[in-house]
Amino acid sequence: MGASPVGASPIAGALATGRPVLPSGLRERFYVRGDLPRPSQYRPGLLCTASVHYVDAKSELDAWLTPSLLAPLVDDGPDWAQAWFLGTGEVPVADAPVDGAQFAALPGGASRPASYKTWEKSALAHLLRDRPLVLPSVGELSLVGKVGESRDAFVARATHALHEGRDDELDALASKWQPKIDKARDKLERAKRKLAEESSDGTATMLTSGVEIGATVLGAMFGGRRRSVSAGVSRVARSARSAARQSADKDAAAAEVKACEAELARLETSVKAALDEIRATWRPENLQIVDKVVRAKKGDLRIERLELCWVPVA
Repeated sequence: MGASPVGASPIAGALATGRPVLPSGLRERFYVRGDLPRPSQYRPGLLCTASVHYVDAKSELDAWLTPSLLAPLVDDGPDWAQAWFLGTGEVPVADAPVDGAQFAALPGGASRPASYKTWEKSALAHLLRDRPLVLPSVGELSLVGKVGESRDAFVARATHALHEGRDDELDALASKWQPKIDKARDKLERAKRKLAEESSDGTATMLTSGVEIGATVLGAMFGGRRRSVSAGVSRVARSARSAARQSADKDAAAAEVKACEAELARLETSVKAALDEIRATWRPENLQIVDKVVRAKKGDLRIERLELCWVPVA
């Protein structure tokens, strides 16, 4: 913004004993400092108020501002590098000085109306070159500060947008992975049911085979006919083959359960990694706030006021 002319001593020269007399047609103002109601001295400055049109289509900016600058007057004219930015509202000035204050010597050029025409050109050049509109921005969010918005307010708005961006990514993640996880869980449940069925059938078959073997052995021991023994042996053989098949089916079902559990675990691990990445990326402390500089075009700038303004000092 530039240093305040009231905080430095840029003007050399002896103090005048009274208020300098200006030529007819030159207007002078007296800046009012709330922190210094009874100044002991006034120093000369140049008050400039401009109308500036700032436009930036990308950030949807289209605003007219009226910045005011107060530059110390030195022998060579206004020192714009030390100009004090007074804001874009009304400037607190008075038409008369405080009684009893002394005045610094007025540079010769400040008494010549032609000087103000030259200074108007230098004011335009300074505004175009050195006084762009600077707004905070976050490129990742395509977010730019508003004219008049404080930095704290922008940070709060950017943080809210950050949370919304995070939530949008979480929703997209859920839409992508939830169907896959649901499908894997359903497949695991079916595999578990299959394993339970195979385990139940295997147990029943083993019990049946035991009964048949027992009955056949008892029949042989108590003198059953040979045909009965042969038939019993045949039935035992069939039962044994069936039990073997069912044991193989059970092993296959158990392997399928393990495979389904592994696939579900893999999916859940992938989702957790994606969640961690989103949360790490969308953290408020990761906000990269940078200045967006918007410069006015020459045709969008005009000087509304340029006049001598006395600056009070202690």
